[in-house]
Amino acid sequence: MLTRLGPAIERGDIVFPLSMSTLYETYKIGDPERRHRLALVQISFSQGRVFRGRWARLEVEAAAVLREATGLPGPQPPHRWFLSDVFLEAFAEAADDRLGGLISPAVVEAIQQHPAHFAYDWIMDADPDHRRQGVLLFSGGARALLERLEARRALWADLTLAMRKRAYGATLLLDNLDQLLGVAGQVGLPWRSVADMGPRIAKALIRDCPTLNAERELTCRLEDQSRALNENDTRDMYAYTAAVPYADLVIGENQFINLARQGGLGQAYGTELTSDLRSLEDLV
Repeated sequence: MLTRLGPAIERGDIVFPLSMSTLYETYKIGDPERRHRLALVQISFSQGRVFRGRWARLEVEAAAVLREATGLPGPQPPHRWFLSDVFLEAFAEAADDRLGGLISPAVVEAIQQHPAHFAYDWIMDADPDHRRQGVLLFSGGARALLERLEARRALWADLTLAMRKRAYGATLLLDNLDQLLGVAGQVGLPWRSVADMGPRIAKALIRDCPTLNAERELTCRLEDQSRALNENDTRDMYAYTAAVPYADLVIGENQFINLARQGGLGQAYGTELTSDLRSLEDLV
């Protein structure tokens, strides 16, 4: 099967994009030989292509929802707009103002010309101190997120799934309000608060933005489990919310595949969800 996949990947018939989670999990491996083996497989399959980061996806999704809800005209996003040949854009867009010009246009152009080469080098050649610092920063952020999840889980323990989904939808709206209002301004809606949106559009943003909808469905079901949540859950959440709405096929471990199925995400986005690697045989 692998010998048949190679030519299909080279022709562009099949794309295996990486997510931020996949890149990070390989990047943080301390053993260089083990990191090399895993990176070689991942970069060979992906050719350095990645799912764009959460903010970038959400901006495009929200603009489409707002235009549809208000009847405003606007351009259609390019084919496969959710993918990037610049591996860094799995984390943040190269032009993101928050980076303060850290990634120059010349660097972006170089990566675009040799995406697999640069992605592999980044995984393998980072300074060990930088690697450790990056892992510490990510783990600290994951711990803070898990603390919020566990606090919310305790607070909402007696609510039904439907009520928790409604409450978490409101939480997502407020957590992302600045970005959503910024997108509204870009499409010609000078809103300054949730009240300006109104309840109909507020609900549509959570329901019809694939990233937010997938986050709500997966998070509410993950919090419904009796076990303690861990850092791996946060990485899996990010990977699945990036992949499930846009991939034709997602192969993963049973836990998140089942959560995605329970949330109706495969049906909603026309994505096959499976834990069986043999499903790849149908692609070649």
